[in-house]
Amino acid sequence: MIDGLVSGTLAKDPEARTAKNGNAYALATLRVPTGGDSVIFARVMAFDAHVRDELLALSKGDSVSVTGPLELGIWNADNGEARVSMSMVTHGLVSAYHVRHKRAEVANAQQQHAARAEAKHANGARASPQRSGRDFHDDELGDVAF
Repeated sequence: MIDGLVSGTLAKDPEARTAKNGNAYALATLRVPTGGDSVIFARVMAFDAHVRDELLALSKGDSVSVTGPLELGIWNADNGEARVSMSMVTHGLVSAYHVRHKRAEVANAQQQHAARAEAKHANGARASPQRSGRDFHDDELGDVAF
C-alpha cells in the first residue's frame, strides 16, 4: 500500500453513503491533473466522522488535497486503451476553506498577542528583571554549589 497525498478538484458533489455494516461514509470523485491534457479520476472515501463531514461540506469544483493509503490499478476503456485507476480511503484533507480558516486563526492570534504586549507596555511592566552589577564567574568557588 502506498501512503499518498493527492490534490485535485471535485468532479461532482460528494455523496453520503452507508456501508453494508451500517457505517456511514462519504464518497467523492477527485479530478487529478497528471500534466498536459490528461487527468486521472480518483475515488476517495472517508469513514472517519470528522473527515467525512469536511468532505461532505465541499462541492463540485472545489480544490482539495487528501491523504491516506492509495491504491493504483489499470482498467481498459471502451476503446481498448489501458488507463490508470486510483482510489483512497482518506484520513485527512485540506481545502481552500481550511487554508482561509487557518490564516484567520493565525491573524487573530497575532492581534491578541500584539494587544497583550501593548497593554503590558502601557501598564509599565518590564520585559526582563534587572540584574545585579556583579558578573558570574564559574571559576569562583563561592558560586559553585556542591
